Amino acid sequence: MGESLGDQIAARLLEEIIAGRYPPGSALPPEWELAEREGASRLTIREAVRILRQKDVVTVVRGRGTFVQPRKRWSPLDPAVLGALARDPDGLTGQLQTLLEARSLVEVGVAELAAARRSEADLAAMAQALADMRRASGLYPVEGVAVELDLDAYVAADLAFHDAIMAAAGNSVIAALFDPITALLRDSRRQTSRDRVAREHALRAHGRILAAIQQQDQAAAAQVMREHLAETGADFTAWRRGRSVDGQRPAPAESAA
Repeated sequence: MGESLGDQIAARLLEEIIAGRYPPGSALPPEWELAEREGASRLTIREAVRILRQKDVVTVVRGRGTFVQPRKRWSPLDPAVLGALARDPDGLTGQLQTLLEARSLVEVGVAELAAARRSEADLAAMAQALADMRRASGLYPVEGVAVELDLDAYVAADLAFHDAIMAAAGNSVIAALFDPITALLRDSRRQTSRDRVAREHALRAHGRILAAIQQQDQAAAAQVMREHLAETGADFTAWRRGRSVDGQRPAPAESAA
């Protein structure tokens, strides 16, 4: 079943809010104006505003209008909010830092549980995902011939590896709590996985994580996951500062003067 018109209008308004057209504290256009602009009924506009209110993106002040809330008040795990923020460079930067903190708190414990509870099927799923990452990474020649990065396949395999660890941990509550950030994880991986050094680091770390889980070494699994996420944070910082795809700092641009 497709999105309703109200959902579509809410999504467009959210994109405009994130882009800065309607900054925090500002009012959205009046209902009649939005209805005219969108070619929709005022009832549909009310539905779109209701959707944004449920996400804490806007608040309605009776008799005054609908006002944009500061980002820190927005629903932090709402998939639509996360997805929209992930498409905004400034929003993505802030969300990635928060995401790395959340991942460290959750995934270290998940790796420890996975080491204790993993099955042979779980290990096979992790090994397959890691093999798919390597094949798509563009780092390993095939029959002596260099191959290019397949970014979509690499990101999908990266997420599959972590999903397999989550499945091995066998805690449905943790999995349900973590599920809403999947969209943001996918978008953030697409950004940082363009960096060759980040891919090298991730592949090496994933191999160590798999080995620890296979050996049912809970302490080691937790430690290598912690180190992996710390390294991911360092790679993210380097990516933000402009590390080139070969891992070297790009030469400073020559002055135009």
